[in-house]
Amino acid sequence: MKEKAKAFFTNTNSLLVFALFAVGVAYTFITGNDPFVFPSTANPINYAYMMFIAFAQNVSFSMVSRARNRDSIMYHMVAAWCSNGVWFATFAYLVYFKLNWMLFVPYTCGTVAGSLTGTQISMWIERILGATSDSHVAKKAPSYIEIRDRATGETRLIEVENGRIQSYRTPIYLRRTEKSV
Repeated sequence: MKEKAKAFFTNTNSLLVFALFAVGVAYTFITGNDPFVFPSTANPINYAYMMFIAFAQNVSFSMVSRARNRDSIMYHMVAAWCSNGVWFATFAYLVYFKLNWMLFVPYTCGTVAGSLTGTQISMWIERILGATSDSHVAKKAPSYIEIRDRATGETRLIEVENGRIQSYRTPIYLRRTEKSV
């Protein structure tokens, strides 16, 4: 358990999410609001609730954004359902309080933290489901670039192959022809 806590606090993403929540809760207390009371007319702007639903909104949005480019239709359907439902709840809350600017800090802290967390959660779910990129997303990009040396006029080819970087004096099509001869 101690190692998990240490890993949590050494992960930059986790630290940022934790810091954003701390800023949101601190903002709530500084403005004299009780963050643990459900919204009511006695407490019209509940910052902690705003931060929570904004967090949930961006967790689900990040997940549906990643799900769009995966082969799992079921994953995309569930993520889209959650994303749209939480979006509606978030904006119903904002409209109820007439888009009050006092909600800006907790909303922004919640959405940034949710986006970072949602990406991590989505990658975890993708590993469990074995969801891979769609074929149209996984197209191979060229693995080389030609660079011309101004001083000598020589053209060099830099190629990344199997995780190694190699440099050649001849263009790739000539090099491959020479190998095949």
